[in-house]
Amino acid sequence: MLMGSCQFTQILIDSEMDLPTLTSALFHYSSVVSMVLFNTRTTGTDILRSLKGVGVEGFGGGVGRIFLGCMRLKRIESIANGVSDNDSTASKRAKQGKIGAKTLRSLLQSVTNDWRALAIRSAACLYRLQMLELLHNNSNGVHRNSQLISTAREALHLFSPLASRLGMHTLKCKLENAAFRVLFPRQHERIIYLLDEEEQNLGMQAVLDATYCDIKRGLMEDEVFMEEIGSFKIKARIKEPFSLWKKMLKTNTRKICEVPDAIALRIILEARENDNESSDIKRARERALCYYVQESVLAKYPDQSHKYDEKWKDYIKSPKSNGYESLHVSTVARWHGTTWPFEVQVRSRAMDRVASFGLAAHWSYKANGNPTSASTNSESNTEAVLGDTSILAYLKAMREFETNVEQNRVDKMINSKELNSSQISTEKETEQINHISALKLSKTALNRESVFVFAQNSDKSHLFELPVGSTIIDACLSAGFNYDVDLIKLKAGTTTTGEKGASCNGSTVDWQQRLRNGDVVSLE
Repeated sequence: MLMGSCQFTQILIDSEMDLPTLTSALFHYSSVVSMVLFNTRTTGTDILRSLKGVGVEGFGGGVGRIFLGCMRLKRIESIANGVSDNDSTASKRAKQGKIGAKTLRSLLQSVTNDWRALAIRSAACLYRLQMLELLHNNSNGVHRNSQLISTAREALHLFSPLASRLGMHTLKCKLENAAFRVLFPRQHERIIYLLDEEEQNLGMQAVLDATYCDIKRGLMEDEVFMEEIGSFKIKARIKEPFSLWKKMLKTNTRKICEVPDAIALRIILEARENDNESSDIKRARERALCYYVQESVLAKYPDQSHKYDEKWKDYIKSPKSNGYESLHVSTVARWHGTTWPFEVQVRSRAMDRVASFGLAAHWSYKANGNPTSASTNSESNTEAVLGDTSILAYLKAMREFETNVEQNRVDKMINSKELNSSQISTEKETEQINHISALKLSKTALNRESVFVFAQNSDKSHLFELPVGSTIIDACLSAGFNYDVDLIKLKAGTTTTGEKGASCNGSTVDWQQRLRNGDVVSLE
């Protein structure tokens, strides 16, 4: 119990969770393990009693609320795991699994009162998958049991998207890569082999560092750009194994150096504020700056000889249906005689907010104002968070540049790897606040429009999304239950059921009772 609780909590520590979350996670872990050891199931009544006697009440109401939220989510997951899939073919099962996971994600979001409970349950999935994988490996890998496979699918389709929605990128990647190892072991082994090749690894990092510093220096030295810009930052990354494998399948490539965005840079900018300027004019200037930056990058890296059909993607001129706007361009750099393609994405801060959190969160942000604007000063308005380069180092380099200090001094500051921990911590907190705000908006929209219920009888059991205000009869009609009472006439009030009835969460109820999220409807 002690060893497991430490390993489980370490996953949340790595995700930089706060103390109330870690405390709740420890109590949740011990409660779940006790349920497994004593072979008990969590019912609605058990959840209401789950706080009693475990000691969590001594740590404050916040910890208790998170713990109770975890138990509610665990109950819903347990019910969902009991939902059977009667499709016979593997392709149908896979398709239904993805659809079911999407509906279950919506249900979990709609019943979550504290996002940290979702974070704990996502970490629980990763811990469970790691333990099952360890047991599998210790048994010499004779066969992959069904529990290991189902947990891996759950990690990939259910909790990885939830972790992404929470802004927990590290946890998302761990869930995806762990599921990748289990579900596609040969493909995972091949990708890791390719990534670990010494020349491959050195090449990717060298090209990433060189293009990063080169593009950064070029923008900093561009007087036209710096005159118009209020802030900008550059993010650099090498694709994760699972994402890399998906892209290799999509582009039909066999080598990592042929994947157009195995290496990628993202430039996020914000135009300088002008007096008496409308938001529309500022937005137009930012769009123009995005095209300007793209042209600047292509001037430095004009070679587009790599074989890829989608070198240019202008989502500013033609946004995606979900509101996504960005410029994407794929070009190449060279290292030791090898051609390395890489992708550059250019977008404004407003565009990046939509890409990260959705349109609803963006407009909420616009309506309420920038939550961090009150604490910013003139230096932070020239913010450029470039990878792991210090904000203070950047500002110092700019001052030296403006006073015509020697170029090698600027280069030294550009390549500095010092960290300003307080600034980075503030930025992470702001990003997570935005993710949580988007999650709350999504929950509000879901609860306003939909209700998610389980419907089951002797031969069927499914999770359904129904309109708000739906009744027991609506759930039975959606499930297509075979019943000797005409449910359509029953809904219209032109017939009765006699002695026959339906139950909700194990209790007999009126057929016209309205449903709530997580209800379990069954026919008697």
